[in-house]
Amino acid sequence: MKNLLLAFTAALVWSACSYQVQVLTVNADFAQQDTLLRYSNDTFEIVYNTYGKNGQLSFIVFNKSNVPLYIDWKRSAFIRGMQKQDYWDGDIIINTQTTADYNISWLSAYSQRKYYTQGVMTQQEQITFIPPRTAVTMSKFNISPPIHAKGTNEKVVRKSYKKRGTTKVHEVAFTKENSPVSFRNFLTLSLKHDFSEEFYVDHQFWVSQSIKMAKKQYEGMSVLVEDADAIYVDYAYPYRKPNVYFTYPVE
Repeated sequence: MKNLLLAFTAALVWSACSYQVQVLTVNADFAQQDTLLRYSNDTFEIVYNTYGKNGQLSFIVFNKSNVPLYIDWKRSAFIRGMQKQDYWDGDIIINTQTTADYNISWLSAYSQRKYYTQGVMTQQEQITFIPPRTAVTMSKFNISPPIHAKGTNEKVVRKSYKKRGTTKVHEVAFTKENSPVSFRNFLTLSLKHDFSEEFYVDHQFWVSQSIKMAKKQYEGMSVLVEDADAIYVDYAYPYRKPNVYFTYPVE
C-alpha cells in the first residue's frame, strides 16, 4: 500500500512537471513599442491586447480629435486567414429572470405559487458614437487554438518558479510570410454621422514566436495578491504581456 501511494504521488508530480503551455507572441504591421501593440495618428489611437487563453483580441479606440468619431460595426470585421467574422450580427439578446411568489392560506391546507418572468432585450448598436477625447472598447473573438510548431529549438533558461536552477523550453520563430497564424482587424470609421466621408483601418497581425514550456515555468513564483475583497495566493506569470497569448497544446 505504501509503495502504491508513493507511485501515485510520483505520477502526480511527473504529470504536473510534464503539463505543457504554449506561449505565442504576436507582431503587427505597424510600428510597435516593445510589447505594446499601439497605432496612433492625429485623429485616433488604437491599443490592442491579445493576452488570454487562445488569444482574446481586445482593443480600445480613443478619439483624439475635437469632433465626434463614429465606428460602423456592421462594416467592420475580424479576419482570421481568409475567414471574415462580423463584429455586428444584428442578434437580439434576451436576458430573463423568473421569480416565485408564495401565497399561504392559514385557514386551509394549501398554498399558491405564482411565477413572474421579467426580461430585458438588448441589441448591440451598429454605429458607435465616440465623443471627443473619450474611448470605446471591443473584445469578441479568439485568435487561435494551439498550433503545431515544427523545427523547434531547445533552449536552456532560468527557472521562473525557483530562485535557482535552469529548465528547458522549446521555441521557434516565424516571419510574416511563414507564420501559421495570421489575422486582421478591419474597421470602418468616419467623422461624419452619415458616413458621407469615411476611412478605414486594416491592421494585420501574425504569430512571430512559439515557446513551449512546463506549466510551472509559465506560472512562475507564487505571489500574495491583495484586493478590495480578499487576500489570496496567485502566480507571477512572467510571460504575460499585451502582445502574447497562451494555449494548452495536445501532445
